[in-house]
Amino acid sequence: MFASLAVFYLVACSSSGSSKNYTIDDFHANGNDLELDKSYKYQNVTFDLPESFSDYYSKSATIGNNSRTYTQYQLGIIFTVEKFTENDVYRPFVQYEEMRTNLTDLFHSAYVNARARSIDKSEVSIKKTIETKNKLKGVLQYVSETTNESKNTKKVYATATFKVKKDFYVFQWIVDNELMAYTMDDFMSVLNTVKSTK
Repeated sequence: MFASLAVFYLVACSSSGSSKNYTIDDFHANGNDLELDKSYKYQNVTFDLPESFSDYYSKSATIGNNSRTYTQYQLGIIFTVEKFTENDVYRPFVQYEEMRTNLTDLFHSAYVNARARSIDKSEVSIKKTIETKNKLKGVLQYVSETTNESKNTKKVYATATFKVKKDFYVFQWIVDNELMAYTMDDFMSVLNTVKSTK
């Protein structure tokens, strides 16, 4: 669970992928915005991502194998989605949490805290309630990886969790701190496209 992302980046950056023609200049030329021009389906939800993102089969950034990971190699962005059901409350990573009836909050806290434990130096933001344009209600939180020498942030893990019908979906947007300021609005735009297929 949550293996080091160093190997992930090494492999990802050496892959040709469908995003090979996309450059950082393209990002800047578009006003530091990403175009959500391709639809994806995972389990019982759909969402939109930029076509420059590539499907990647590493599970190093997620809890388990029942997940999907997409990357934008040139910008170094990782996007993941993972589904949980009520039966997953018995999984080891949830056992650190105080049990509660709000399972959206439970899975979210368990996921975020597991991420924080996987990092040597980290800071966790205050939890924020959000609602998407498709009326999905959930929570959003950030885990920031800091250096050992100081509190300078290296990488930020933005994590959002929603209940969709009877299931629970956790989305991550992982990127270097410098780029998070420019792409957090893109993550929110992606979340606004999430909808149930049922």
